Amino acid sequence: MEIVYTVENDKIKLENFEGVKKQEEVVKVYDNRLSGVSFTHIKAPIINKTNTVFVAAPANGVILSIQAIAQNSRFEFQSSANVCINFAPTVESIQLMSTDLTFDYSYEPSAILNRVDIYIPGERAKELFPGKLLIQLNKRQILDLSPAANKFLSSLDEFLSIMIKELDKPASKSLHIYFESFINSVTS
Repeated sequence: MEIVYTVENDKIKLENFEGVKKQEEVVKVYDNRLSGVSFTHIKAPIINKTNTVFVAAPANGVILSIQAIAQNSRFEFQSSANVCINFAPTVESIQLMSTDLTFDYSYEPSAILNRVDIYIPGERAKELFPGKLLIQLNKRQILDLSPAANKFLSSLDEFLSIMIKELDKPASKSLHIYFESFINSVTS
């Protein structure tokens, strides 16, 4: 299975979806739930090797990728700036990437994936993230915030489940609170 996405008109846009399941069963795009922020949620058991590819976009912004992988056998992240392979049975990761960088995640069968990618435009990112963090991101293009997850009170899978329930509500009043609380917890 392959999922290709990018940012267009300040929203996440799926460019290509190849797989045996219907797209809606695996990936959803939410682009009007928070002002100026767009979400993609991918949740599925990995039956065949699966790749998700973000195609670099000229948009000035960042992608915050939060994922929990249960029953992992092999997970790989790759970009021109970084390669990472993880064989741990459970993976929780948080990464912040510039939108002008193409990157891809590969998952091997048996894994159970729960991942949210959040596009945050540059001006909104300046409001949400500390300046030092954005300076580091500009230099390196990718920041691994996973160690910050240890400070988070619940598991990332639990957090993602709560966030998705809120995203599924058409007019959630709590999504903003969950989202900002999470940003504060991983960047403080």
